[in-house]
Amino acid sequence: MFTETDSSPMIPRRDTLLLALANRHCRFVIEYFKDASEDHATVDDIATAFARRDHADETQVAIRLHHAALPKLDDAGLVDYDRRTKMVRYHGHSQLERVAERFSESGSPKCHGGMRST
Repeated sequence: MFTETDSSPMIPRRDTLLLALANRHCRFVIEYFKDASEDHATVDDIATAFARRDHADETQVAIRLHHAALPKLDDAGLVDYDRRTKMVRYHGHSQLERVAERFSESGSPKCHGGMRST
């Protein structure tokens, strides 16, 4: 939930950040806000932008954002996600934005040891 008293977001642990970056929907959320003029958006706004970029089904993207990516980013302290209103507020994380941008430039990270990337 959003609170007005939060002046500085909790700094996420490295493992949590890496898990978030391993998910392309999470990376897109970070990229979306990096380029946005606002620090908040609806799930539908983000899903529409993702679907346009990847020629994906907007409804399926919104479902993945709602059930997986946004809760993961919320748990990491990178966003506040209100499931009831489907509003997302981004805290900003310049180091993570640079890493996410590098992932996007080179494509999804390669997984080893038989693990699948998401």
